[in-house]
This record gives sequence, C-alpha cells and structure tokens, in this order.
Amino acid sequence: MPTTIGQMRDRVALQVKAAVAAGGIAGTGFSDSFTPLATVWARVEELSGGRYVATAGSSVQTAPTATHRVTVRVLDGWRTVTHLEYSGRRLVVRAARALEDRVFVEFLAEEERDGL
Repeated sequence: MPTTIGQMRDRVALQVKAAVAAGGIAGTGFSDSFTPLATVWARVEELSGGRYVATAGSSVQTAPTATHRVTVRVLDGWRTVTHLEYSGRRLVVRAARALEDRVFVEFLAEEERDGL
C-alpha cells in the first residue's frame, strides 16, 4: 500500500554519526557524535521484536531487539543518515532507499543494543 502524508504521525530525528577526537590525557582516541540532519514527521512500523541472546560459557546475556521500517519525505542528505531517534530510542539504519514515487524514503533500522 502506498504511503500517504496522512500516515506520517511520528516525530523522528535523522542523524549522521561521526567519530570526533576525544582528547583525554594521552590526546588520542575517538568518541561518537551524532549530528542532527532534521527532525521530520514519519511513518514508523515495527516489523518484528524479540530478544537477542548471547551465551558465553555458563552465562547468558539478553537484549531486546526491534526492527523498524521508517518512511519519511525525501530530503537533501537522506543518503548520509546513519541513525534515527524515535521515542527516546536510537535506531541504527541498516538500509535506505527512495521509493518508486521518489516522494518518500524508506529506512530499515534496528534498535541499538548497548554493550552487545
């Protein structure tokens, strides 16, 4: 089903990740910085949910995962977007494409898991 403007009901921040010099005592190292490209209205669809399970010996670590489809209107710089922020969650962009009508862009993203 084609996307319409009326389906854009979620606010999403489009971000570009960059490594910046962290400085510190030795003056080396980098930390991640997220530069906002734009905050836009979007259609956010949760495609799946579940738990990521990692085992190491006798310990088991789990972390929630969720895969999302996020559709926004085409805007300059959309190909540089690496992360999305939605409802306080950071989503990592895994794929992006302009839809056939060239009016909308679709991002496939995965919720970021800290430490795993």
